[in-house]
Amino acid sequence: MKTQVSMLRAEPRLQESHAMLVHRCNDGVERLAKSGNLSFSGCAFSSDLPLGKGESIEILLSIDGRVVEVRGEIVRKRNLGEVAYEIGVRFTRVPMRAQRMLGSLMEIEGLAIKNRQGRFQAVA
Repeated sequence: MKTQVSMLRAEPRLQESHAMLVHRCNDGVERLAKSGNLSFSGCAFSSDLPLGKGESIEILLSIDGRVVEVRGEIVRKRNLGEVAYEIGVRFTRVPMRAQRMLGSLMEIEGLAIKNRQGRFQAVA
């Protein structure tokens, strides 16, 4: 899988496709999706699930064969067609295990380093 990196935002984003299960918290509806990009603070994905700005979701995200759960809030929605949307998510809860996995992925791509406290931070 070829990885592209976007540096146009406040923090680096991996333009990679990762399988994910999106769970809408208010009614339990779920859909499979693929991430379009991924960062420490959020992600984007395409889906046929109509989500509104401000809605809370849970995401099961597959990274290198491992699954992590994160929680997020919809911050952007763009129509891609009659029943397709590009969704932007800001993570609101990222457990330590997920932080480590995201950090390791970013480190492999040269976008993050571990600081002295063992936490990952974006490379300036």
